[in-house]
Amino acid sequence: MLSISLQGNAHVIHNGAFYYNQRDSPNIVRYDLEHKNTHFLTAPQVATGGDNYLYTTNYNYMDFSVDENGLWVIYGIPSSNHTVVMKVNTTRKMEIQYMWNISVNHHLFGEMFVACGVLYAVDSITERNSKIR
Repeated sequence: MLSISLQGNAHVIHNGAFYYNQRDSPNIVRYDLEHKNTHFLTAPQVATGGDNYLYTTNYNYMDFSVDENGLWVIYGIPSSNHTVVMKVNTTRKMEIQYMWNISVNHHLFGEMFVACGVLYAVDSITERNSKIR
């Protein structure tokens, strides 16, 4: 059982740990599934409440993605509607490895994900036909 509540539905399991956004907080939580310990990383400038959700679905403030390069966190900056793509170093203690502030309005997309180190944006997750950019 998690002792720290979560926000949204865009969580991942990577290398034996569960990664999620702590409710009403800019914290990324890593819960080690084997040892049952918890580590935190604070994401700079992320929205933690209100209606500045990531994407058109209004569920998440952060989205987690995993590829062969590791863990990625995607979130919006409330003051500019820009999108942050953050690569997280998950060894021992968590730390920010890289961050990119890109001028893509996250409110215009239904989903984003990283594959092979490339950010992809899906126009809609509710329409039968959609575009991936």
